[in-house]
Amino acid sequence: RGHEAMGGPPTTSLHYQSVIADAVTGAERGDAHDEPTSAPAAVAEGFFDLANADVVRYAVGGDDELVVEQDQSLHDSCGGIVWESAFCLAQLLQRDGGKRVRGKRVVELGAGAGLLGMSAAKLGAENVVLTDHPSAMPLLRRNVRRNFPNDEETSFSGETTETRNDSHDANDENTRNMPPRVSCFELDWQNESHLRSVLNESHEGGPGAFDVALAADVVFAKDLVKPLLRCVAAALARSRDPRRATAYVCLQERCAEAFAEFKKIAREMCDTFTELPKDDVAFVDDACFVFEMRGFESAKKKKKKKKKGDD
Repeated sequence: RGHEAMGGPPTTSLHYQSVIADAVTGAERGDAHDEPTSAPAAVAEGFFDLANADVVRYAVGGDDELVVEQDQSLHDSCGGIVWESAFCLAQLLQRDGGKRVRGKRVVELGAGAGLLGMSAAKLGAENVVLTDHPSAMPLLRRNVRRNFPNDEETSFSGETTETRNDSHDANDENTRNMPPRVSCFELDWQNESHLRSVLNESHEGGPGAFDVALAADVVFAKDLVKPLLRCVAAALARSRDPRRATAYVCLQERCAEAFAEFKKIAREMCDTFTELPKDDVAFVDDACFVFEMRGFESAKKKKKKKKKGDD
């Protein structure tokens, strides 16, 4: 794996929508079984096949398709494959034609292979910043380059604005001043330097001023819940409209203690914390939960005011 050159075709390539549709219809027909299997079991088999493919193809925005390389060898990071939660949230973004992200500045935490954040870009986000642990960066960068080959403004953490601009005509001021449309940044949630880079790399009004935060399958250890939510709150604090800045987090209950901690702390940190109804999410895997959060900054101010009053 690790198709660094991106020239040769991958060994195994599966199309998400086709695999899941075939799993559901196959279960209904009872393919390869004496009697129909349950749809959840068939869908689980489909996700297993997708997770073990070298590349997943994903239809987005009607006529577009993402080609997402996976690397199952990334043992120290969960970012090597596209998890069910990422597909779930990407499907939710598509369901209303991308209205949740169109024209917005978007950041994804724990982007992994990048499918969710790249879907937001394809659905019309103004710009997208994909973040993850340093160990996930090589795969994430390859996938961004593969899917946005003509986006000359694509950049990666560690490159200065001057370095990116060297590739452009020095007289093209419009291009030189344009913020990158899709960017990748290292972000260990407990690393203050990483967080500052994500927030401050660009001028005010650039990628650091986010309107929407996305995250999928990011709650698996209780001690990482608070750092995660602190990063989400910091990312949305500079939004052009903080009251409407929204975080969408899709989770599976991988660790009951961490899952409960997430819901507890999230309710304390924002004004509005909502689990979207399963009928609204309408995903093939009911084990995925989608949470919508707003009002991180106002909740912080209320907490400070209450503390001052108690004193």
